[in-house]
Amino acid sequence: MIWPLLTLFLVASLLSLGILLAWSPGQPQPFLDKNGEPLAGSLSEKIRIEINGVEQGLFIQSKDILNPVLLFVHGGPGMPQYCLSAACASGGNFSNRADSSL
Repeated sequence: MIWPLLTLFLVASLLSLGILLAWSPGQPQPFLDKNGEPLAGSLSEKIRIEINGVEQGLFIQSKDILNPVLLFVHGGPGMPQYCLSAACASGGNFSNRADSSL
């Protein structure tokens, strides 16, 4: 009686994981110019660095690499707030650098 439920749960979990991986490849999108080409002098990358002995994943994005970096550290632990920092960008005066759980 429990095996059909476990099988259904496993299939649903694997399907959900597959959809999530296809939907979110884990790479930030580059800034594009009006022709759809990557914007010259811009930066959009995912990196790993060590902060206080703990490896952290970061997305760094800027339309102008000469802008200073604004490090946004969310209140964690838990879901990173990268989606919120991307929606409320600095207006172009800073390079967005969002903490992430890569």
